[in-house]
Amino acid sequence: MKLVKSAVLVAALCLVAVPSLASAVGPPEGTPTATDNPGSDNVPTREEARALGRKECQEFKANFADNREQFGKCISAGARVVRTAVTPRQACGDVGLSRTPQGNERRSDFAACVIAAAKAQREANEST
Repeated sequence: MKLVKSAVLVAALCLVAVPSLASAVGPPEGTPTATDNPGSDNVPTREEARALGRKECQEFKANFADNREQFGKCISAGARVVRTAVTPRQACGDVGLSRTPQGNERRSDFAACVIAAAKAQREANEST
């Protein structure tokens, strides 16, 4: 019985210790941060990045007319591309946008997001 109690105690301590160690070490290696934005020493603020993402995603409003959540995901991906070293394809893929055109759309939500995020990235790089 003592062995079981000891095992439970050790397991509980491990569950408490591991997250605190992970936060002390920092983000996993290779995780892009705001300072990783290539070609830019002046990283836009979160609000500026979202504004750029919104501006570029609005050009594809027809893609997102039936699902406002998809429009928000496009904005989020665009802002992430502007502030980090993530590529537009990776950022749009990470938010889970549809890769097939719906109804009378010319392109998929994913493709519209990639184009919008790339434009936002170019605009951010030009303004610095």
